[in-house]
Amino acid sequence: MSVRAHPAPGGGRLLAAAVVPPLAAVALAASGYAALVRLGLAGVVAAVAALAVAARARLGVAALVVYTWSGVGSVLPVAGVAPALTLILCGVTVVALLRGEPLRIAGETGFVLAAGAFLGVGLLSTLVSWFPGLALVRLLAWAKALVVAALIVQVVETPRDLRALAWWVFGAAVFSVGLGLLALVAGWSHRVSLLAGSVTMLRFSGLHADPNYGAAYFCAAVPAGLALVRVERGVRRLVAALGVPILVVGVFATLSRAAVFSLAVVAIGVLALELRSRRGAVGVGALIALGLVLAPPVYWQRLTTLGTLADAASQDWSVNLRLRALRTAWQLFAQHPLLGVGPGNFVERGAVGVPTRIVVHNAYVEVLVGTGLPGLAAFLGMLGAAARGLWPGRRPSARGGEADGLRTLRACFGLSLVSAMTSALFLSIMHRYLLWVPAAAGLAAARLMRGATTGTRRGHAA
Repeated sequence: MSVRAHPAPGGGRLLAAAVVPPLAAVALAASGYAALVRLGLAGVVAAVAALAVAARARLGVAALVVYTWSGVGSVLPVAGVAPALTLILCGVTVVALLRGEPLRIAGETGFVLAAGAFLGVGLLSTLVSWFPGLALVRLLAWAKALVVAALIVQVVETPRDLRALAWWVFGAAVFSVGLGLLALVAGWSHRVSLLAGSVTMLRFSGLHADPNYGAAYFCAAVPAGLALVRVERGVRRLVAALGVPILVVGVFATLSRAAVFSLAVVAIGVLALELRSRRGAVGVGALIALGLVLAPPVYWQRLTTLGTLADAASQDWSVNLRLRALRTAWQLFAQHPLLGVGPGNFVERGAVGVPTRIVVHNAYVEVLVGTGLPGLAAFLGMLGAAARGLWPGRRPSARGGEADGLRTLRACFGLSLVSAMTSALFLSIMHRYLLWVPAAAGLAAARLMRGATTGTRRGHAA
């Protein structure tokens, strides 16, 4: 009896899977419908992502934080990802609230009152501004940032969630540095040339479009990494320990002069928290020394120009523009101290004193000139309410435990907020997540600490 040879099971399917897609792609390209196929695939991906976010809001918040903190949006060809995610998360949160879930941000009375006052003043400033369209766009950007802060507070229910938020922030920043370096080697990264004498230097920015913003995000993520080094164990602790020096080197590679102040604030804060830990102090000192050694000489040349502002203004065009913008903003504020010139209106109104249309490059002055003294007071009130939740109270214990881990995360997110607030002295970041993610962490940490304190008291009473 003869035995007939049969092909291996699944061989035809494997061959079809290997041959049909390339042939289909060639046929679609020849017919002119390839663009529609790409659009359809993008729609499928978006639908799957929307379903995933709808199924678990925490996943959506993580994606939103990573997307914005890493700067990946500046290199993707698709725009509007962050607003779309925010809308989906708002819908999911509304459904959860209708089902009986409490609105956790409502418990942070000081922040809610300050935010309401700020948006009210901003709306009045919009109504009296010269360019209401610009003002409304900026006011909506502020509102979106505050909504994201409320969403973060909503999903951070336990200390473990706060630790996950630290991983999202820290991991996104390290990812930005790593992929930015890969992009630099591949030749498709954002390139900003810096002329120093006869040498043209390349400033690193990670995945962010601007090196100064990249440096600010990297600096604010360093404390989150240091907190993870303390509270994690095993492989996760090793990963965090390797990521922190990567961020420090990334900060110096941006050649951002403003980043020196933010990094100095972080270093001083960590050293203050580690006064009783010789190992911690030595580790922070080693990180700073690493950055100083790897910083190129041109970086120190840039810093020396800040020694005398008068000389810097005459020799450095960037410093000159910023000083002129600050002077013009102060003059406009003096003319409109109560409601300002309108959010975002300085770009147009400041053209009388600045040769090009730029922002103030100082978040506090930008808020002051845009919304007047009441707007600045409300803005600082929001940040103050968040900072109160991040005040460590006492030095974090090195022995571990849930309460000690929460205090560590609380203190380090406080340093992240202080770092971002320091960057705000040099950048117009009043509506960016760089400020409002650490602020949201402060509000969530305050609520968690109140719960831990209440639980401890109940345990003692029992």
